[in-house]
Amino acid sequence: MTHVLLRLVRAASAATALFVVSCASIMEPPATSEAPIRTDRDRYTVRSTEQGLEVKIAFTYVNRTGKTVFVTNCRGIAPPSLEKWDGSEWVHAWAPAVPLCLSPPIVIRPGETHTDTLHVVAGTPGGNVEPTFRVDEIEGSYRLVWHGVVHDYDANRQGFGNPLPLEERVSNVFKLER
Repeated sequence: MTHVLLRLVRAASAATALFVVSCASIMEPPATSEAPIRTDRDRYTVRSTEQGLEVKIAFTYVNRTGKTVFVTNCRGIAPPSLEKWDGSEWVHAWAPAVPLCLSPPIVIRPGETHTDTLHVVAGTPGGNVEPTFRVDEIEGSYRLVWHGVVHDYDANRQGFGNPLPLEERVSNVFKLER
């Protein structure tokens, strides 16, 4: 009887440990210590303005792909978007308004860096100013996602080249606070 009770206690302990580990991984975003885009800080304060909400996020992209990276843009404008961790997955939170033109690509050779600042100006959720945050609660864990980043650029090709995999065009995780 003691062996049976001991086995039950061990099984319950293992199940509890597995539950705690799985809950922690659901609540915290995946680690991004090797992300190719690095923000200058790990915490930013979103300010209220007459237009809505505002925050500036300086970032640096390091091309570790081994091939030249091309960033599609309009007159040098190629801002990333924001994704927020909702407790189990990354969800679209904000995308910039960008002019629709096609300028020569921003070229980032292997090992080179590209530095820029994302200036987020957004309407409040439920408001009538665009672009707006697409999440109900602004505070939380975020990452930058750069779109229009390709290898083998060709202006006559749909998509302009081979898109980089997501993990090669995201940032570290950072917090937005109000």
